[in-house]
Amino acid sequence: MHEADGTLLLAFLNTTFAGTERIATPADYSRWLREHGVLPAGTHLNAHDVEVAHRLRDALRSVIRGNACGDVDPNDVPTLNGFAATLPLRVRFTPSGGVNLEATESGVAGFHAAVLGAVFREELRGEWRRYKLCRNPDCEWAFFDESRNRSRLWCEMQTCGARAKMRAYRSRRAAT
Repeated sequence: MHEADGTLLLAFLNTTFAGTERIATPADYSRWLREHGVLPAGTHLNAHDVEVAHRLRDALRSVIRGNACGDVDPNDVPTLNGFAATLPLRVRFTPSGGVNLEATESGVAGFHAAVLGAVFREELRGEWRRYKLCRNPDCEWAFFDESRNRSRLWCEMQTCGARAKMRAYRSRRAAT
């Protein structure tokens, strides 16, 4: 995982989990963006900005869920392609001869474009499919699977993994 891309991407993906919405209002989203250093002071958000953030985040989370089980929701593909077509993104060549996908604006639209740019770079690195959602339906925390065989299922073995194993154990005992 590329640290800068992965950190911001996971932070954005985890603005919702375990039934908690961290960016429910324009004020919440504005605060979150400022905390992550991606929104210039004095920028005001509206309900549409929050709606766009939710749609982008939820479509990305759905694709991540589909990556893990091999079943991407076909409705998410047009949603993400629509974002890619309308957000301020541009292909840029670097002095070293590399190619990058970058946001051409700042502010909230620039941040949403930067999120898609991060996804693009993670895909180029072969790491996009390592992003997963915890299999615990009460959690669904997004994480980067660093395991060698890409088999990690839970955000943390000590919590969600242990709970899942205990449920399976109790279920087997109750069946006997």
